[in-house]
Amino acid sequence: MITICICDDDGVSRELVKNLCTKMMDEQGLEGRFFEYKNAESFVMGCPSNPDILFLDVIMGKMTGIEAAKEIRKENTAVTIVFMSNYATYAVEGYSVQAYRYLLKPIVGQRFHDEMFDVFERLAMRRRNVFTVKNEQGTFAIDPGKVIYVETSGSKTVCLHTVDGQVNCRDSLKKWDNAFTGMGFFRCHSAYLVNLAYVQEVLANDVLKLSGGETLAVSRHRRAKLIEALAESVSGRL
Repeated sequence: MITICICDDDGVSRELVKNLCTKMMDEQGLEGRFFEYKNAESFVMGCPSNPDILFLDVIMGKMTGIEAAKEIRKENTAVTIVFMSNYATYAVEGYSVQAYRYLLKPIVGQRFHDEMFDVFERLAMRRRNVFTVKNEQGTFAIDPGKVIYVETSGSKTVCLHTVDGQVNCRDSLKKWDNAFTGMGFFRCHSAYLVNLAYVQEVLANDVLKLSGGETLAVSRHRRAKLIEALAESVSGRL
């Protein structure tokens, strides 16, 4: 199930976006849940954990949609952000928070479909690539898009750090590196395989900072390729 947040002070616009998203989810065989907000303040206070898509109006009361997005980006670098506005004036500022799209109102069905098709297709592909892990605690479905990083502690034991918690299993890091090929992961260190969507920045002292503030070591000889892969990942989400 995917989670979509719609923040707009215009109820008609919220309903339109909700209906258009529902139609696209039906096309991709996806199920979803919606959270609606009338202003940016209530959105920032009540945003669910780890949403998949955020639709934000730009001009709403005291706090703008762009300001709200900056707050969300402090904790979540992976969520897809889409701005909606009657004005193109704020488009450049909107992309400063790695927005996927800046849609001008009035929103038209076909244009919305064309602009958002890649997002819903990617979500559908992610759902088709769910892995199953069994351990002493039970059986777990692992969605690659929700894996922040994979860590090995040696002896063919790995810990998958996901947005929903940690899952341990008897596997090698190489196995997960191969399993996640083409899904936006990078082997930044002999002990870590990181999802680039959750990397906030690469720091000078051979560490990377994740959304949420956690840091991971980066092997010096992998640093340049990590930065290159991260740049490609960010451009691919724009």
